[in-house]
Amino acid sequence: MARVDELVKQVGDERLRGELEQAVKKLRKGREFGLVFEEHVPEVIALPGLPLRVGGWAQMPDFSLRRIVSLDGDEAEVRGGGAGAETDATETVDASDLTPVARFGEPIYPTLDHLGSVERGDPDAPHHMVIDSENYHALQLLLHLYAGQVDCIYIDPPYNTGDKDWKYNNNYVDDRDAYRHSKWLSMMEKRLRLAKKLLSPDGFLVIAIDENEVHHLSLLLEMNFKEAIIQMITYVRNSVGIHFKYLSSVEEHLLLCGFGQAELSEISDDYLTDQSNKSTYNPWISLKKGGPNSDPSDRPNLVYPIGVDPQTSRIIGTGISLGERIENGMVWFNRSDADFINNWQPSTGETVDGFLAIWPQRSDGSLGNWRISAKKLETELLPHGYVRARPYKDTWTISYLNKRPIEAIKAGEIAIEGKDLDGSVVLSHLKPLNTKPKTVWNRKEHSTNNGSNLLRSLLGEKRFDFPKSVYVVRDTLLSIVKENPDALILDFFAGSGTTLHATLLLNEADGGRRRCILVTNNEVGPENEKRLKKNGISPDSLEWKQLGIFESVTRPRVEAAIKGVRADGTELKGKYTYADDKPMAEGFEDSADFLRLRHLDPISIIAERDFDSLHPMLWAAAGAVGSCPTVRVGPPEDHEPGYLMPGGDAIPAGCRYAVLLRESRFSRFAAELEQHPQITHVWLQAHSEESLAEMRAELPRSLSVSWLFRDMYRYFDREQGTGG
Repeated sequence: MARVDELVKQVGDERLRGELEQAVKKLRKGREFGLVFEEHVPEVIALPGLPLRVGGWAQMPDFSLRRIVSLDGDEAEVRGGGAGAETDATETVDASDLTPVARFGEPIYPTLDHLGSVERGDPDAPHHMVIDSENYHALQLLLHLYAGQVDCIYIDPPYNTGDKDWKYNNNYVDDRDAYRHSKWLSMMEKRLRLAKKLLSPDGFLVIAIDENEVHHLSLLLEMNFKEAIIQMITYVRNSVGIHFKYLSSVEEHLLLCGFGQAELSEISDDYLTDQSNKSTYNPWISLKKGGPNSDPSDRPNLVYPIGVDPQTSRIIGTGISLGERIENGMVWFNRSDADFINNWQPSTGETVDGFLAIWPQRSDGSLGNWRISAKKLETELLPHGYVRARPYKDTWTISYLNKRPIEAIKAGEIAIEGKDLDGSVVLSHLKPLNTKPKTVWNRKEHSTNNGSNLLRSLLGEKRFDFPKSVYVVRDTLLSIVKENPDALILDFFAGSGTTLHATLLLNEADGGRRRCILVTNNEVGPENEKRLKKNGISPDSLEWKQLGIFESVTRPRVEAAIKGVRADGTELKGKYTYADDKPMAEGFEDSADFLRLRHLDPISIIAERDFDSLHPMLWAAAGAVGSCPTVRVGPPEDHEPGYLMPGGDAIPAGCRYAVLLRESRFSRFAAELEQHPQITHVWLQAHSEESLAEMRAELPRSLSVSWLFRDMYRYFDREQGTGG
């Protein structure tokens, strides 16, 4: 309705405008079941560096908007008003004071500028990406690169507390704004629609939120994602509590949306049960089978003696089974005679290589059978200490480790401290398996204080309010991508960068190559903004930009975490709780690149000359493997030899893409491609659809082949307004 209000204001006929206003008032009185909120005036984004255009919108230094009526040298005639409404009065301003803007839904042509990197990981592993950008257009760019490829999206959007914790159209929203909730929902819906298209068919979306918007957000998700399974996790963020109206608030929430066949992984902690008082999980189970099919006649080959040294409890080996005795004629009855077989008893003096013979004897004295064959016991269990004998009253019990605990030992979930005197393994860290998180979490590592203390140690001072605990994000991601060591994770409300830090911890734990993409803006916050404006400092100044979130928090945090050293050279102190007390100073063997979204003039794309502006984006599209390109290539038509391959001057070794800049060099390009089996993506410069099709037909079908320049222009021209 807010959008309708703006359109009504543009009606020139006063009588008609009045009638429309009355009609709108009646519409407002209507009620609908479910979530009803205003569709607000589209958000706008500044496009610094692009040319001003008559008829377009521009932003003044105070962030107010103007429609450009005419341009004359250094001056511009503008008409005042909001985006979508304007007054008749015009004024002349200095054109240098104007920055062109685009309303969400208008065509934009974004790319990525490379700002720097930290590289400590495997050269063949993908790099993390940290992007400085407002997130709506960043999502549009990421859709161009990774549609349907993201395994998990974790976001921590502004909570809309009314305390100026977010902006709408360059204005902070506070509790005096009557449309506060409506604006927030409108903002979120636009982004969630784009986010859904980024997710893989079986992906997860997780949204952190508190009591201010949790119920509104739940309804918004149900409205937009009817096919998803949605659950809410509540976790304790501060056990002391923060006074809120009547009660002290101790919790925050995670709204979990699973799509397609998405399943959570089983982990060793449910995040609620008191682990310190929980009885130790014992993986040893009785070798003697119970229940159905446990009579000797059911499996005579599983009825055999096990030799045990009564002095040391060591298992020596196995003897001849009842099945073998029947086959060899050592016992004289028909194998089909179940009664005789079930009542058979071995001689009391029988031994195994001179040692005590233990049979699968039941409490009533009859025989049963063992769960596994003698061969498997001797060749797969006994050599590793996975079977043991223990005296019990006047008999012996034999127990063993089945498949699941053996797999857990190999995976490091159960540790072997050594071997007992009898040769069986001694196990530690025995925690329950087959556990999934509960819907309520209570772990001290998840507290907000934990997040604040960790971030302060990484930056050397407080620069960010209420960062998430890296462990609550790590535990959330673990249950989603534990079984996917190559998962792609996205956070487009990245804030201080906790999600990437949590991904580093996951990779450290299991050697994974999960990749995280962060998107955060470089806003300075309401207090800094007020002070900077008072001192006459422009948003375009270096001083302003250095105080922004990306420059002062997110980037230095990621760099410090990976290097183990703060920006001032101070070695990090302390250890990570969930990484076997890993010292923070060790850093991580991972790599990350820092990029900034920039908007291109579509004319430069149509002209097909500015390849250097697209180059970092091609690297990102090919999986961000290898170093991001930084060498400038220049106009494609002047390039020699007319194509780019990994290991050359322009594309670093280890990258997985190649580019044909001059169509006439295709034959040489195709021949050299055969020498680079690691390449997955190819961009071709072509003069027509026909020539592109001919070249594509000669390349391996396994390659992702795109039309350089043209595909990008077509995509963003076609996809304008997606989600808006």
